[in-house]
Amino acid sequence: MRHDRMSCKVFKETLLLAKVTTVKKTANNTERPPDLQYSVVQEILKKLHP
Repeated sequence: MRHDRMSCKVFKETLLLAKVTTVKKTANNTERPPDLQYSVVQEILKKLHP
């Protein structure tokens, strides 16, 4: 089990302000084509609701 990931269930019906970054490189440091880039939550800044 990876300890750096959380189930999305903990965020159900919750509004958060978060810092998001785009992953543009692969694990071996080569550029990803735009269609294969994806976003990850870098940091949760604030819980807005509830």
